[in-house]
Amino acid sequence: MNSTALAAGVITYSAKELNEELFRLVVTEGGFLNNQRLVDVFVNNVEWRIPELRSYGVKLQFMERDKVASYNPRNPVPLFLVSRTEETHNLGLTQPLRAIAEDLGVKILDDVMITKLLTTRKTVVGAIAIEVKGDKILVLLAKSTILATGGGEQVYLRLRNPTFNKGTTGDGYALAYNAGAELMDMEFVTFNMRAHKQGKISTERYIELVREATTELGRDDNRWNFDGISAHYFCAGIRIDEECKTSLDNLYAAGEVTGGVFGAGRLGGAALADIIVFGAIAGESAAKNSKNSEQIYHEKAQVDEEKRRFQTLLEKKSNIVTPNEIKKDIKSITYNYAGIGRTEELLNQAVKQLKIIKEKMVMLQAQNNAELSDAMEVLNIFDVARMVVASALKRTESRGAHWRLDYPSPDNKKWLKNIFIINEKKMKITTRPVVKTRFDSPTEVRIGVGCWSGYFKIT
Repeated sequence: MNSTALAAGVITYSAKELNEELFRLVVTEGGFLNNQRLVDVFVNNVEWRIPELRSYGVKLQFMERDKVASYNPRNPVPLFLVSRTEETHNLGLTQPLRAIAEDLGVKILDDVMITKLLTTRKTVVGAIAIEVKGDKILVLLAKSTILATGGGEQVYLRLRNPTFNKGTTGDGYALAYNAGAELMDMEFVTFNMRAHKQGKISTERYIELVREATTELGRDDNRWNFDGISAHYFCAGIRIDEECKTSLDNLYAAGEVTGGVFGAGRLGGAALADIIVFGAIAGESAAKNSKNSEQIYHEKAQVDEEKRRFQTLLEKKSNIVTPNEIKKDIKSITYNYAGIGRTEELLNQAVKQLKIIKEKMVMLQAQNNAELSDAMEVLNIFDVARMVVASALKRTESRGAHWRLDYPSPDNKKWLKNIFIINEKKMKITTRPVVKTRFDSPTEVRIGVGCWSGYFKIT
């Protein structure tokens, strides 16, 4: 079960005459860090991709913009709602689409975890997988590969997303990173907390409010227990272009695993629209690429190397730590030191603590094949935590979902830039100016948890 299957079913929609308004809403909500070429693709496709779902058996209800405005004044564009029935429950979107795929002959492997992308000279040629409930290792060759693995909220101790059945553990980020693909904006993680009124406040009051939210009420896991603060959505991820191509040949990505569409914060209701629009584009692009490509066979050495990694995790050790122990430690570190309110001191503490975790991971042991996938998840969560912390340290301002208490105001002169991460034997961080098409001059940049919970405007 994943986040899409359990989503409330609110889907952003825009008729053609509202496209410009939706474009401005998405870019403003994103703190002007969106790739505007991707936003153009989003608004130009959402007007017909969403209603098209009906032809695949998805039942939709239309909500007029007047009703939407009374429900959420900051999102005054129409919405579609996925209807719920006793038969579908919350699966009204995923069940019909899966049925269509199976009717077309698509082979779906359930309870399988991808652990590595196979590459040849910056070209992805397939993947290695393990059975979550078995002991088989699968080598999957592919002319095109699409990552649509969702976000990484399980890198945090508290989250508002599914925690069972291998969901939101950042697998796609880690797979892409370790294959050498470029990721972006990993500092922008939205959290759910008490909704606050939209309005202007002073810098001093902003710092006071965020400190109230992050007051140490206890120790360790209770440090940020304020009205259920929980990780909700990654506005970050793999860099893609308008055809959902990544920086690696034959690799495509769509949905929450990608960055660039939403910038520093996401418009409420846009997550499902994003996966529908860019999921379709990724599928079309990958199919076209496969049709025009020859299969490149993997290098056997990579498969052998991955088998050795599995064997190392399964080997009995004198001193061991379990996957659950390491996972809890990582989640506590990110929640306490790289959560909703950040400072250089806190983030450097996260760096220090993660180095200690890395040393402990040599003792990581999977007791059996069934626990091997848990161990692989731990390695993925660790990589994602490092990327979030490194990006949050780099961005010395507050913008959208990224709150730096030591840099409480947005800095348009210095930080109308995206932060990129790539694995070149070690983590390399660079910045580049945002991609603009027509929305050039930022208005007031807002700071806050986004989605449905409001923003501050710093004066």
